[in-house]
Amino acid sequence: MIRIMNVMFKKFPAARRVLIYVILSYLGLVLVNNSGLQYDNMWLIYAPMFIGVYIFSRWVDSRLGVIGEAPDKVPGEVSDGSSGINGDPASRRGFSD
Repeated sequence: MIRIMNVMFKKFPAARRVLIYVILSYLGLVLVNNSGLQYDNMWLIYAPMFIGVYIFSRWVDSRLGVIGEAPDKVPGEVSDGSSGINGDPASRRGFSD
Protein backbone atom coordinates (compact mmCIF):
# COMPACT_ATOMS: atom_id res chain seq x y z
CA MET A 1 0.00 0.00 0.00
CA ILE A 2 2.79 2.46 0.91
CA ARG A 3 4.65 1.59 -2.28
CA ILE A 4 1.56 2.35 -4.35
CA MET A 5 1.14 5.71 -2.62
CA ASN A 6 4.84 6.49 -3.11
CA VAL A 7 4.55 5.82 -6.84
CA MET A 8 1.35 7.86 -7.03
CA PHE A 9 2.93 10.84 -5.25
CA LYS A 10 5.97 10.70 -7.54
CA LYS A 11 3.69 10.62 -10.58
CA PHE A 12 1.31 13.29 -9.28
CA PRO A 13 3.24 15.73 -7.07
CA ALA A 14 0.17 17.96 -6.84
CA ALA A 15 -1.61 15.19 -4.92
CA ARG A 16 1.28 15.11 -2.44
CA ARG A 17 1.05 18.90 -2.01
CA VAL A 18 -2.71 18.79 -1.47
CA LEU A 19 -2.41 16.00 1.10
CA ILE A 20 0.28 17.89 3.02
CA TYR A 21 -1.79 21.10 2.93
CA VAL A 22 -4.97 19.35 4.08
CA ILE A 23 -3.22 17.65 7.01
CA LEU A 24 -1.45 20.82 8.16
CA SER A 25 -4.61 22.94 7.72
CA TYR A 26 -6.64 20.49 9.76
CA LEU A 27 -4.02 20.51 12.52
CA GLY A 28 -3.99 24.32 12.46
CA LEU A 29 -7.78 24.50 12.71
CA VAL A 30 -7.80 22.07 15.63
CA LEU A 31 -5.12 24.11 17.37
CA VAL A 32 -6.91 27.46 16.85
CA ASN A 33 -10.38 26.14 17.69
CA ASN A 34 -9.14 24.47 20.89
CA SER A 35 -7.07 27.48 21.97
CA GLY A 36 -10.03 29.32 23.47
CA LEU A 37 -9.68 32.41 21.28
CA GLN A 38 -13.05 34.06 20.67
CA TYR A 39 -13.02 37.01 18.27
CA ASP A 40 -16.02 38.54 16.53
CA ASN A 41 -14.29 37.80 13.24
CA MET A 42 -12.20 34.64 13.48
CA TRP A 43 -10.78 35.30 10.00
CA LEU A 44 -8.33 37.61 11.73
CA ILE A 45 -6.75 34.41 13.04
CA TYR A 46 -7.60 32.02 10.18
CA ALA A 47 -6.20 34.09 7.29
CA PRO A 48 -2.62 34.38 8.62
CA MET A 49 -2.80 30.77 9.80
CA PHE A 50 -3.73 29.48 6.36
CA ILE A 51 -1.05 31.63 4.70
CA GLY A 52 1.53 30.26 7.13
CA VAL A 53 0.28 26.71 6.59
CA TYR A 54 0.57 27.18 2.83
CA ILE A 55 4.15 28.45 3.05
CA PHE A 56 5.13 25.70 5.50
CA SER A 57 3.45 23.00 3.39
CA ARG A 58 5.37 24.13 0.29
CA TRP A 59 8.62 23.93 2.27
CA VAL A 60 7.75 20.44 3.56
CA ASP A 61 6.83 19.36 0.03
CA SER A 62 10.15 20.60 -1.32
CA ARG A 63 11.99 18.58 1.34
CA LEU A 64 9.93 15.45 0.68
CA GLY A 65 10.41 15.83 -3.08
CA VAL A 66 14.18 15.84 -2.68
CA ILE A 67 14.09 12.77 -0.42
CA GLY A 68 11.74 10.86 -2.74
CA GLU A 69 13.69 11.45 -5.94
CA ALA A 70 16.30 9.02 -7.16
CA PRO A 71 19.65 10.68 -7.76
CA ASP A 72 20.20 11.36 -11.43
CA LYS A 73 23.43 10.64 -13.19
CA VAL A 74 25.80 13.55 -13.22
CA PRO A 75 26.61 14.63 -16.79
CA GLY A 76 29.94 13.18 -17.77
CA GLU A 77 29.85 10.50 -15.08
CA VAL A 78 31.11 7.10 -16.22
CA SER A 79 28.71 4.43 -15.05
CA ASP A 80 29.49 1.21 -16.91
CA GLY A 81 33.06 1.78 -18.00
CA SER A 82 32.20 1.65 -21.69
CA SER A 83 32.29 5.34 -22.45
CA GLY A 84 33.74 8.53 -21.09
CA ILE A 85 32.41 12.03 -20.95
CA ASN A 86 29.45 12.52 -23.29
CA GLY A 87 29.85 9.00 -24.65
CA ASP A 88 33.35 9.60 -26.00
CA PRO A 89 35.59 6.61 -25.20
CA ALA A 90 38.69 8.71 -25.92
CA SER A 91 37.96 10.95 -22.98
CA ARG A 92 38.54 7.98 -20.61
CA ARG A 93 42.16 7.68 -21.64
CA GLY A 94 44.63 8.90 -19.09
CA PHE A 95 48.36 9.38 -19.16
CA SER A 96 49.09 5.67 -19.24
CA ASP A 97 47.15 4.92 -22.46
